[in-house]
Amino acid sequence: MLKFGSARVALNWAIGLPLAGYIKRTLPANGIHSQLYVRAVVISSAETTLCLLSGEILAVDAELTARVRQAVHEATGISAEAIMLTATHTHASIGGLTHFPVPTSNDAVLGSYSPELVDQFVAAALQAVQNALQAQTDVNLSYGKAVTQGIAANRRDPNGVSDPTLPFLVAHDANNQVVGSIFSYACHPTILSAENQLYSGDLIGTASALLETHWRHALPLTGAAGNISTRFTRREATTAEVERMAQILVDALLSAALHALETDTLAYIRTQVTLPVKPLQPRASLQKSLVDAQVRFSAFQNPAERRIVEAEIEGLLMLLNMSERPGTLTSEVQIFHISSAYIVSLPGEFFVEYGLELTQRLAPALLLIAGYANDYLGYITTPEAADGYEADTAILRPEAGQIVLDAIYSAINRLQTP
Repeated sequence: MLKFGSARVALNWAIGLPLAGYIKRTLPANGIHSQLYVRAVVISSAETTLCLLSGEILAVDAELTARVRQAVHEATGISAEAIMLTATHTHASIGGLTHFPVPTSNDAVLGSYSPELVDQFVAAALQAVQNALQAQTDVNLSYGKAVTQGIAANRRDPNGVSDPTLPFLVAHDANNQVVGSIFSYACHPTILSAENQLYSGDLIGTASALLETHWRHALPLTGAAGNISTRFTRREATTAEVERMAQILVDALLSAALHALETDTLAYIRTQVTLPVKPLQPRASLQKSLVDAQVRFSAFQNPAERRIVEAEIEGLLMLLNMSERPGTLTSEVQIFHISSAYIVSLPGEFFVEYGLELTQRLAPALLLIAGYANDYLGYITTPEAADGYEADTAILRPEAGQIVLDAIYSAINRLQTP
């Protein structure tokens, strides 16, 4: 039988700190919509322990992940190879925790790096893991796959591909009480706009908090959401709309059928992957594209269409602030194997097509994708997405996505080989 423990620790950021995620936001946090947390789940068999963390922050990078792994390993003995750190990607939490992987003078999105805030996050993450270990109890694991309507949609094309599913794991104790859960959803949690000045978990964090009124803890993962958001489905950019849409996710999870996981096996693997970087476009070309985008922006009236072009303008401004790039970047992929289910890390904002391919390739096993995990390499687009904000700001070549998927398949094959 497996042991399962879960916990959450509040991220009590001071009022007045800059918020991360939107290039045009200049005002700091002035209040709280919802408490922000870092959540931890620790699952153990007789031989293996897995540790999964999810922070209600914009992103994590390799340096922050290494800091958390070191702190957790030194305090608990859990192998650093078996610790996965993810971000929900809320745009209503602080910046300053990460570095962008290529040189840039623009701190408007990730925030100015702050060692003090990093220390605060690492301490909260360690406390969450220690609390989860203390809460461990014998459990039976079940899985499900909820389906949503009217939330996740392709933000580049309202008729484009998306993924409405919510795969999840649930742990029941000897009294059949839910003592924790993990769910994954491929959707940018960005109902609140750049005008928002409140700390908030936005869609994903709010759904977790609502779900925790029914289940003891609910650790959220944001899946392959690079081109998925609520841009064409939200009614307004308000906290009331956050609550409404989050409740739809919770209702879908609570009503989904549960199926028992049949074995109690745990395994993990982590491997490096080297990815090709796009060269910078000539400055004159970027400036021409910026002028063209500004003309198109002035011609649109529909708010969703204007937001698409506005994001493109923001991306071009970011590119104009970038200097030379290396030819490649090295990152990692990590896989947790829990009975017949997989949790797979993706180091950035992967387009949903990659998540759908992974899900299909690994079927019938349940797959929970942890995007924004262990590192942050920006957008990983498909070869077909040649323009727009995501493609303009992507620092990796389009073939990088398939390279990552191939590394995942190879790692899983090694994991399954006796």
